[in-house]
Amino acid sequence: MKFILLTIMADLTLQDVFGDSVIYDASTKEITFSLTEIAGQDFDTSNVTEANCNKCASKILWALLNHIKNVQPSTNNDPQRGIYVTSQGSRRVTRGNASQFAYQMVVAGYTPDPMTTTLAADDLVMNMGGEI
Repeated sequence: MKFILLTIMADLTLQDVFGDSVIYDASTKEITFSLTEIAGQDFDTSNVTEANCNKCASKILWALLNHIKNVQPSTNNDPQRGIYVTSQGSRRVTRGNASQFAYQMVVAGYTPDPMTTTLAADDLVMNMGGEI
């Protein structure tokens, strides 16, 4: 008789995505997190101020995607993980008159049933343990 052991990991937690100091307020449905925890080596948060924070939104999103990519498992074999982030390399592009490099990341969202051409957050697969 042959047994196969399959380990199912939990989906990403708020701490995985936003860092250990994340706070979720159930009454206001707000999440508070520290930029320095998700920034790592590639985003200098000391330059982010109240006056310029809106101009840093793209950098914050990119730092979040890099952080998630770094804390997720190295393989995408768990059918209960709702998203998985991968790097897709870079290429030279011209935007307007500017020559730039485009670094591409893919965020794949998984659902058990393709309902529409877009994927709503509520339709992502998730770890079935616990309560939602």
